[in-house]
Amino acid sequence: MRIFCLHYMAYTLVSGLVLFIFATVKGGAAAAFSAPLWLPNAAGWAYGIGHLSSVSNATSQGTDSMTLFDLPWWAALLLILLAIAIAFVASIAWAAARASYRQREGWMSWAILPAIFLLGGLLITLFTSVVFGVRGGALSFSGTLALALWTPLIMGLWGAAIEVSGRYLAPVAVPFLPAIIHRWFSGPTATADSAVAGTDTGRQVEEVPGSGGRETKPLTAHAKKRLRIGTAIAGIVIVLIVAATVAFNILSATTYGPQAHVEKYLKALEEGDASAAVALHDPNVTSEERLLLDDGIFGAAQNRITDHEIRDVEFSGELATVTAEVTQDAKRVPLTFTLEKAERTALFFHNWTVTRGTSWTLPIQMPEGVDLVTVNGVDVELSQQLGQQAPGAFSLPVLPGDYVLTPPEGTKYVTLGEEQTITVSADPASSVGEGALFQRSMTDAVTEDAVAQAREFLQTCADSTEAAPEGCPNRAFTFGDDEDYRNFSWSITQEPEFEVSENWDGSLALYVTEGEMTATYERNTQWQDDEPAEWEPEEDTASLYFSAAVQIDGDQLTLSFKD
Repeated sequence: MRIFCLHYMAYTLVSGLVLFIFATVKGGAAAAFSAPLWLPNAAGWAYGIGHLSSVSNATSQGTDSMTLFDLPWWAALLLILLAIAIAFVASIAWAAARASYRQREGWMSWAILPAIFLLGGLLITLFTSVVFGVRGGALSFSGTLALALWTPLIMGLWGAAIEVSGRYLAPVAVPFLPAIIHRWFSGPTATADSAVAGTDTGRQVEEVPGSGGRETKPLTAHAKKRLRIGTAIAGIVIVLIVAATVAFNILSATTYGPQAHVEKYLKALEEGDASAAVALHDPNVTSEERLLLDDGIFGAAQNRITDHEIRDVEFSGELATVTAEVTQDAKRVPLTFTLEKAERTALFFHNWTVTRGTSWTLPIQMPEGVDLVTVNGVDVELSQQLGQQAPGAFSLPVLPGDYVLTPPEGTKYVTLGEEQTITVSADPASSVGEGALFQRSMTDAVTEDAVAQAREFLQTCADSTEAAPEGCPNRAFTFGDDEDYRNFSWSITQEPEFEVSENWDGSLALYVTEGEMTATYERNTQWQDDEPAEWEPEEDTASLYFSAAVQIDGDQLTLSFKD
């Protein structure tokens, strides 16, 4: 028990002092004066973490834990080296103590120290646990802050390691202990002879009667060999620990760290790998809105980002802020990402997820009823369930690059325009404006064919020999009996003007203006019915002002003339 208490007090004294200084610097006098309330628990937690256990925080919102590998690499390295150093000191103390109790032999002697450390780990776990509760309306919550339940097992293993070291490594250092420390380690029942007995390795120490001092004997060859082996083993262990810590730090920064996560994302943007980019930074939209986040579309996009550089990484609790700079079309653009720790991977490392980053959208405006557009050579069917703000208006997530949008092929009379190239800049401050805007418009064939049909219609009217041809805009001014008019002949004396335009309701109409048709005929000027008719030539002019509805059905165009 004295060995375990020495081990615990030595570690918590060092770690507690560091915690006290850190808390005082960060929290000021309030943290310093409140240290008796929190420092014993915090030092106990540091003891557990330093010996490869963890501290769990269980609340109604979930459970989180902190291990040695969540600390900065240098802090993790110092803690584990401190644990090894104090464990070796404890093994020296145990070697000195065992020399006083040589009668304890057999397999039971191997179990004493691991059992004590297991029991000590259990007591530390119990006495450093904190149950807390906060009650304040919407902020009410409660939880437990404590060492992991498997801490006693971990400490039992450390006890076993100290037992092994106390039998094979530490005895070489026991003869060099000062007498007072040797007697304290050995216990009050120890004698000089028993303290010396069993320490044939190292320099033999004997009390010289009447000399008032201690006399040492040279190290034996066997002791020197064990000393060299123990030193080599200790050196190898320290080198392995340092190498493992450095390797852990490198892997945390390159393969599993937030910087590596962002670098993978930016590399996917450079390579046109939309699937990888979305997996690393999910846009948080429905599957129907991911139409343009396609490998075929993004892979064919020109003017993607071509280079990137990580500028800064800052940590704040479970969050990390990564500042990067990308190059697009020779322009440097800064981007900022906020990442959060996720579940562990490869046992020791954390995964990271992007909680906040730059996102880009491409607005597309299509005529109502048109739901197909080609983007970078890939046909995309625009679902009417995308929640557009207006009929035919879409705003879809994309990744930085050039997007060539081609509307469906039109007909002889209707077109949606030419293809458009929209550049989505990586710069969050840039805008694509209204994006890709496609509208229905008439081709020249509409006017040409509508005018041609109108001319045929007018010519038909001009060929009529009636005063008012049915359905025609030309009418001669007549009154009285129809028998008093004869020999009507029409001719177009002024070519009209033709215009096809769209009405307010979207319909098309042909408007005919400024035209004239002249009718020549004979009129009976004799008013008396019983007198012979007197026929005289007459002439009448009719203005041509009329309209016709233009109806288009595929490649068919028809005019509906109004009477």
